[in-house]
Amino acid sequence: MSLRYLVCLLLLVGGMIGPGAANVVMTNLPIISQTGHAYAAQWGSPGTQNGQFDTPGAVAADATGNVYVVDAGNHRIQKFTSSGAFITSWGSRGSGEGQFNDMGGIAVGGNGTVYVVDSGNYRIQAFTSSGDFINTWGTRGSGAGQYLEVSDVAVDETGRVYAVDSGNRRVQTFDADGDLVATWGTPGSGPGELTSPKAIAVDRTGTLYVIDSGAARIKLFMSSGEFISQVMVDGTNGGLSFNPVDIAVDGDEMVYVADRDSDRVFVPAIWPGANNSYMEMWGSSGTGNGAFREPTGIAADSRGSIYVVDSGNNRIQRFDVVPPTPTRGSGIEAPFVLLPIAVALLVAHRLPGWHKK
Repeated sequence: MSLRYLVCLLLLVGGMIGPGAANVVMTNLPIISQTGHAYAAQWGSPGTQNGQFDTPGAVAADATGNVYVVDAGNHRIQKFTSSGAFITSWGSRGSGEGQFNDMGGIAVGGNGTVYVVDSGNYRIQAFTSSGDFINTWGTRGSGAGQYLEVSDVAVDETGRVYAVDSGNRRVQTFDADGDLVATWGTPGSGPGELTSPKAIAVDRTGTLYVIDSGAARIKLFMSSGEFISQVMVDGTNGGLSFNPVDIAVDGDEMVYVADRDSDRVFVPAIWPGANNSYMEMWGSSGTGNGAFREPTGIAADSRGSIYVVDSGNNRIQRFDVVPPTPTRGSGIEAPFVLLPIAVALLVAHRLPGWHKK
């Protein structure tokens, strides 16, 4: 049993036992904890110089803590340390090797290979971590290995690459060399079908999480493309305007969603039946620390820090882990004795050695 299910079981059992001194909220926009992450740093400003951005679109982090940003308006990738110190950049506008046209998502493999969606050229490009060109694949079309609108990319621990082909409403799987392995997904709104797939992420077990923005759902698949389950993320009960555009999964299998219309980050509950329930959420419209203007990309690093592309403010913001605090409100009430246990599990899970066997 994973940590998040164990914590939620404790909280739900508490609700069955009876009311107590502390509450866990399951309301219109249910939140189990509100302060799992706090603003830590930011970098970027409008422009074309190193460390500046023109409508950045996506972000990824590698195993050593480096951060890669799709600087879409400047047709380049910029690489930074986790604190925002500029390291290098590469790319220009065009259709040649290492050039980009209308860029999309980005992912970094365990070996450091950087995969970039070159949407306008209907292809994926692969680079070393320093920006040296390795390979490219894809052309325009609906055949195997082709795209009508490629929007995002993810890579699992085995090196397999998953590309969201939004125009054909499918996901295509490739090996590390770009050879097609499988194609899955059909148009539709039913389980396992895709209406308007936007983004994809993969956890360490190989489970794939696809944002189907047209259906306002996160759909889970096995690496083979077999459908597992889905949850709604439309937020209609809270009166918010939702437009989920990117997704990330951390080492604890917690899911993070960047929502462009509400200028927020959501951490949705993924277990079956947990529609519109959220473990955590943060953000508001604005220019201050922790506020956003159209967040378009999100990534998690190995420490649990979350990087958000604040596209309208031409910056990257980093949020670090802090101990969660139970919220108060109407809904399921858990006895006080169970809440410290749940919080202790969450905190301990972040400590070194927790995952060691």
